[in-house]
Amino acid sequence: MPAALQVATWASPLRFGVGIVRRVYLEGAGLAHVWPEFLPCR
Repeated sequence: MPAALQVATWASPLRFGVGIVRRVYLEGAGLAHVWPEFLPCR
């Protein structure tokens, strides 16, 4: 993926939403583990 598009994905809420859903459903993570995913500047 071109570098410009990689930077643009940081503005998309799906970038973070997919990670949160994956961790909750597949890994069984709770809110205590996924709350940092809600913060875009990690």
